[in-house]
Amino acid sequence: MHTVNRVLDTLGSIGVDLDRILEGDVAADIARRFSKGDRTVAVRRLASRVKEPVAIANVRELFEEDDEFRALVTRYLREFERLMTQASEADPDELLSASLLTADIGKAYLLLSRALDRHK
Repeated sequence: MHTVNRVLDTLGSIGVDLDRILEGDVAADIARRFSKGDRTVAVRRLASRVKEPVAIANVRELFEEDDEFRALVTRYLREFERLMTQASEADPDELLSASLLTADIGKAYLLLSRALDRHK
C-alpha cells in the first residue's frame, strides 16, 4: 500500500507540471488545492480533457517540441504502467486495474497515451 501511495503522489506531482506546461501556468486554485493535500487536482483537470481532440493534439505537439514536457509525459506513462503491473500481480481478476483505468489517473494516462498513439 505504501508503494501505491507513493506512485499516486508521484503521478499527482507530475500532473501539476504537465498542467503548467499545457495551460501556460499553474492556476492559483490548482496550486492552492495541491498544497493543501489534494494530490490529484491537476490530474483531474487533465483527465477531464481525455475526449477532446484539441487536447490530444496539444499533447502530441508539445511532446514533439518540448523536452521537459516529453520527459514528464514519459515519466507519467512509465509510473502508471508500473502501477498497473503491480495491480495485475496483486489482483488476477483485474478489478483493481479496471478501477485505476477509470479513475482520473487512468483517464490522464489514456489522454497521454492516445496522443502518442500508444493506446487505441
